[in-house]
Amino acid sequence: MKYHKLKILSTKNIEEGLELPVTGTSFSFHEDKIITYAIDYGEIEQKEMPNELDEFLKEQEKKKKEQEYEFKQKFQIRCGVNFFDATEGFRPIPLKEEKFFETKTSRFMLKLFNNFFKKSTFINNKFQKNKRAYLLHSDPGMGKSAMIRHFCRQSLKHEETAVIQVGGDVDFQKLTNIFLQEYSEDVKRIVLIIEDFGKRDYATNVSIYNPSCLNFLDGVSGLFRVPTLILCTTNFIEHLGPQLTNRPGRFNRIVRVEPPTDEEVFELVEGMAEIKLTPEQKMAFSGKNMTPDHAIEAILRNEIEEIPLEQAAQEVMRERDGLTSWR
Repeated sequence: MKYHKLKILSTKNIEEGLELPVTGTSFSFHEDKIITYAIDYGEIEQKEMPNELDEFLKEQEKKKKEQEYEFKQKFQIRCGVNFFDATEGFRPIPLKEEKFFETKTSRFMLKLFNNFFKKSTFINNKFQKNKRAYLLHSDPGMGKSAMIRHFCRQSLKHEETAVIQVGGDVDFQKLTNIFLQEYSEDVKRIVLIIEDFGKRDYATNVSIYNPSCLNFLDGVSGLFRVPTLILCTTNFIEHLGPQLTNRPGRFNRIVRVEPPTDEEVFELVEGMAEIKLTPEQKMAFSGKNMTPDHAIEAILRNEIEEIPLEQAAQEVMRERDGLTSWR
């Protein structure tokens, strides 16, 4: 805190320690001047006190309003899709249309997500709960993020929806402060997406997550004022510990995203490649526990490298089975 010197106009009836009419401000004497400190309005440059105290107070009030306005411009929760940056604030991001192929797991989860918003008023009235949090885990490439993007596109059909995307290393203290502030008045429900929650650090063999996320997920009083759905993804569920995986008040449900069935893989390949698979091609894709990412890569190799689809699928599977470092 920088000191701010006030020019003393009169010493009559002034005692050291007397409060000035500025909240949280006291002073001491030095060389016939009053030195103030602990001013609520934040750090201010050293300068002489204006002739009129009212002018000084008005200036500080103006600065306070400017700071509040700047905060709202950068950090206020608004409708639409925004990426959260702890320094830059919210940045709008596009949510483009993309092909989405449902699986048994995705149908189950999408129903859970939609039901929360459909029943949110009832749940809040009966249980005083405005938040529902899901932790989605799987091996890499199972389509967790694609499913969440699909759900967000559906949610945005409701104009009163705010979608916030953050990384797993998010500043939860800052995020908590933002959620405690006033939302934009048209925000009636929120979807918060936290990707790569609990990233694995192989150098230290530990899972990285900010412990302040525990308080955020617990939800201090008034933190979640509108129905808020939190969707987190991780590839390292086994490393997070019971403080996250066995506390329903934090994550209400832990869901494993299973690989698609053979029939679901066939549907994905036929839809993406716009072809009808032959029996030989189906054989190349069946019984492999193939992820959506693997299936799409086989399609791309078929197109780009001009090799048979069966060969592309076999190559992708051989490469997968030869790599064990990510397991």
